[in-house]
Amino acid sequence: MCKMKLYKLVLGAIFLVCANPLHAITADGFCEASDTAATVAKGDGDFYCLVAPDVVIFKIHEIGVCTSAATPADRSSCTAVFTSGAGTSANLTGGSSIPLDAGISLDEGTYSHGYILIDNTYSMQFAHTFSSNKTSSTGMQANPAGNGEEGIPGTSGPTCFTNANAVGSPTSVSCGANGSAAGLSRHTEYFFGNAAPFSFDTTTFSVGGQPGALTSVWVLNSDQTEASVDYNVDPGGQPDGWMNGSTDRKYIFAVQSLASPMVISPDTASINVTFNVTNSTAFDFLDPNDSGCPGCVSNVNFEGMKFNFSSQ
Repeated sequence: MCKMKLYKLVLGAIFLVCANPLHAITADGFCEASDTAATVAKGDGDFYCLVAPDVVIFKIHEIGVCTSAATPADRSSCTAVFTSGAGTSANLTGGSSIPLDAGISLDEGTYSHGYILIDNTYSMQFAHTFSSNKTSSTGMQANPAGNGEEGIPGTSGPTCFTNANAVGSPTSVSCGANGSAAGLSRHTEYFFGNAAPFSFDTTTFSVGGQPGALTSVWVLNSDQTEASVDYNVDPGGQPDGWMNGSTDRKYIFAVQSLASPMVISPDTASINVTFNVTNSTAFDFLDPNDSGCPGCVSNVNFEGMKFNFSSQ
């Protein structure tokens, strides 16, 4: 069987691993200037709209292609085309280039899947300007009437943005006159799925109107084995703190079926890996009827992304 040597890997402006399942989006996939919490209401009781990020930074440890689906424990159908023990940071919105590992070769044939191993901590920055002032929320407090919780008002202005506080924290978003104070907000992804050990999930992503792609994601320990039960649980069976005060969960491993399988032939000179982060970040809103901060912008989230391999 012939093997084709490839000499460069172009990391373009597309890539995706899932932090949360990608929600249904509006026709164009973006927050509209006129949007309010009422107009972004979803049937599941959530309130959010999606935004194209300005910056999404991942630390990439390995990229590979496979002739069939792979798992962290079985990559026998795969060939790694990029490896970095320490990790290589890349802004997936701006595009960057990294070289293939020296001497990499691929068998002629069709590659139906791609995989990527990244650090489970990543950063993102984005902003959106609305046509009317919005108020951010700085968390929740007990409702004085004793009816559950209500939002706490924060800053106000037409532009809302990530403010460098941790993603998922009650103060991860601010609103003001403009986005000049926007900063990189970091997030560490420790859990996937809805069942113990909360280290695996599978879903179909569809980003920016592109065909859906079946993606499986795992959280791995530092030795690249799937994370096991290393956490305490709350009364509802959800993770609630670490058994030994810390965790070894370090990586995200994602395998995605390629919408267009990559074909390697004698004429192949290079392969391209593109990562799509369009509409991959989101603003969450409180309920328009919240008694403390009605319709306030309450959080920022990374919704997921999609990657694709092609040959030239």
